[in-house]
Amino acid sequence: MSAITVFQPITKLHPQDKPLFSGKTAPEKSLNVCQSKTGLVLAKTTSDKNGSWLVRSSVSLPEGEYSISAYVEGTSVYADNVPFVVEALSSGALPNGSAPTVTSSTTVTTLRPLLKGKATANATVHVYQANGGLFGSAIADKNGDWELQLTQDLSVSASGTSDIALIAYNTAGAPVSGWTSVTLTVNVTSGSTALPSGSAPTVTSSTTVTILRPLLKGKAAADIVVYVYQAGGSTLFGKPTADKVGDWELQLTQDLSVSASDTSDIALIAYNTAGAPVSGWTSVTLTVSRP
Repeated sequence: MSAITVFQPITKLHPQDKPLFSGKTAPEKSLNVCQSKTGLVLAKTTSDKNGSWLVRSSVSLPEGEYSISAYVEGTSVYADNVPFVVEALSSGALPNGSAPTVTSSTTVTTLRPLLKGKATANATVHVYQANGGLFGSAIADKNGDWELQLTQDLSVSASGTSDIALIAYNTAGAPVSGWTSVTLTVNVTSGSTALPSGSAPTVTSSTTVTILRPLLKGKAAADIVVYVYQAGGSTLFGKPTADKVGDWELQLTQDLSVSASDTSDIALIAYNTAGAPVSGWTSVTLTVSRP
């Protein structure tokens, strides 16, 4: 009879995980996978026509160090013992193989919401419009937490909903979970003039000013922080916070730098309350018309 090979399983597993075992033997043989020391059968399977087999344990295992073996039913020929470790789950990460979830509210008030969720530790979460394009990818931390600020608008149905789909990949770029489907209810406040999340701020006040320290007004996404610079980043004029409808204003307390052609270039970018940039830049040219 051909020898039995058991491949190395994932070396560390959380207690609620049911380990996945695989190996090779003669084609179309019925096998038992067992715990080496106790002989406890963890799974039964049949090798395919090429002799390959893959089976998940029928039981989860408590924390500890283990080794497994396998044998063809009706024989006493065992595979060499293969070790693996079960560790206590110390974080909120999902078990290995789990599809990512969304933990942020599924009712959103913008077409470009900040999504948050859970996944397995260190997994890469790909977020798609259902049956559509990729919004982006986020890497879960060791606790399984991930977040993704959308920079493209959700596609919204006539009923005001938007379906997204999520899947987990490992660091080698291979999928390691099934899909999760999530339906978002899009409730953009009627009449709100806030810009979509991810939009660069704009200036709505006149771009012709008569003083070197004008009052600037503009629009941005709701509740974000607008950084206003002299173009080139030489001077930060201020950091006003947009209100819930996206309005912001800033009274300059430093003089604009004015070119020979009586213009002054400023640049704006949006940051979130955690201090991270959430938009591209907007460039605005002010014409300085002094008496």
